[in-house]
Amino acid sequence: MKLIQTLSTRPAFNQLHGYLNFFEFLASLKVQNNLLKKRKEQRFLVTDSAGAKICEDLKLEFDEIYTYLDLDHSKRDFHFWAGDKFITYEKFDNFIHIDNDVLLFEGFKFKEFEDVLVQSNEKKMPYEKFEMKENILKLKLPLFENHDSYCVGILGLKNNEIKNKYIESYLLYEKANKITDYTLSTIFLVYMEQIFLNNLLLENEVKPVFQFSNFGENEVKISKNNFCHMIGDNKKDGNNRVKLFEMLNEVDLKLIASCYKKSIKY
Repeated sequence: MKLIQTLSTRPAFNQLHGYLNFFEFLASLKVQNNLLKKRKEQRFLVTDSAGAKICEDLKLEFDEIYTYLDLDHSKRDFHFWAGDKFITYEKFDNFIHIDNDVLLFEGFKFKEFEDVLVQSNEKKMPYEKFEMKENILKLKLPLFENHDSYCVGILGLKNNEIKNKYIESYLLYEKANKITDYTLSTIFLVYMEQIFLNNLLLENEVKPVFQFSNFGENEVKISKNNFCHMIGDNKKDGNNRVKLFEMLNEVDLKLIASCYKKSIKY
């Protein structure tokens, strides 16, 4: 099974994926890569030219780095910050994709799956949140009765029929919307990336395997557990930030500092 990742620099430069600053974003990339290169799976990155330069400057190791996103950036607004992952999905079969803020520590094992693997079922996206129902209709999205939200920090896809429907549907709805508001873009992407996937699997009678039985403390805190997904405000949690930097040596920190100084030129 191959591990694939997406590094899209336009959302990173503009929104920082929830990190306090770009330096911490770079630190997270370095920690993640240091952990991943100890694993046995083949690892592939889809990025853009600036992302490839960051990989070179941080000495991030992958089996292959592809700059497919250079073409994609000419037509995608950075508010669609998860959209580039669908370009990555399109390029591979039989894979597990992990987000940039997912840390896999020694001993972590992916669960076996036949069709789809997702990180967990959050079960926490009521339509009342962010006036979801009104905004979903405004965004011309289908209004599902089931709105359980699948966390896809880890997403494994072996079922190509599901993969293709997922990609096609996402791109179709993205094309139908022009978004310049961050709240609306978050609603759109959470809905299409997570809630839509749940309903797509229900419609096609495909049962996903959940890496975790629930969305809990072990998924968001850097601790003695062998997995962490630093979602949202957890990136700004003081304990997480301290532990993140504790995992970097002096050489790593110098690379990050140098890359940070160059970042304005990427």
